[in-house]
Amino acid sequence: MSQTKEIEDLIIKVVESSQGIKAVDLTIKVISEIIPRDINNLDVLGVLQDLVLRGELVEIEYSLPQMSYRTKSFFLPKGSKILS
Repeated sequence: MSQTKEIEDLIIKVVESSQGIKAVDLTIKVISEIIPRDINNLDVLGVLQDLVLRGELVEIEYSLPQMSYRTKSFFLPKGSKILS
């Protein structure tokens, strides 16, 4: 299994088991799993973007009123529906 596929599977597993997760928390969990596996030079953010583009994850981007200059992301498992 390629390193990219391994990380994709890990990301999907974390998002599904969390039933949705903030991007920063997802990144911390994934990196904490990557380090012991000795996976180097992998663009986790690029892998996340690819999963969203392929429809494997749903991404919600938002900003808060007090921090309108900053965009945040929340990831949901594929098949999730956004109601409003």
